[in-house]
Amino acid sequence: MATSRVSIFGTGLVKDDQAVVMTAVQSVGAAAVNYAEIGNSATGNAVTVTAKGTDANIGVNIVPKGTGVLQNNGKAMNTLKVLYATTTWDPPNIVDGAISSKDVTVTGALVGDIVSVGFSSVATAGWIICGNVRTADTVSVELMNKTGAAVDLALGTLKVQVRQ
Repeated sequence: MATSRVSIFGTGLVKDDQAVVMTAVQSVGAAAVNYAEIGNSATGNAVTVTAKGTDANIGVNIVPKGTGVLQNNGKAMNTLKVLYATTTWDPPNIVDGAISSKDVTVTGALVGDIVSVGFSSVATAGWIICGNVRTADTVSVELMNKTGAAVDLALGTLKVQVRQ
């Protein structure tokens, strides 16, 4: 790759010595408090792209255009969309071998999506918890008691994650 001189124009465009746009710099104006820092590196080390600014937690959003995909070393990266929902649940007394279920609204969830669930009141062995998208936007969570005895779990937090 040839090395070129670059110029930064008042329009925010960075152009090479042939006046071809290499990248653009965009600002949200006076309200901007966060930014991306691009760092070079010494031989054998990776360059870095780091979120910087006054916020304590800053995400990095890379958005391909159209049907373009995010790549890592020339290979498409897994770019799953992740949806979350949290609710409270106080299941009834569940006898050994029985199942209690609860429907949770997860906006955007579709039948066939991958579901992960967790329940804060389950802290011992002998429980099976699972979930599936029953209909669009609705995850059905099932909790099965395999402890060998009837158990009345306390009110807890139910967390649902859906990956698309």
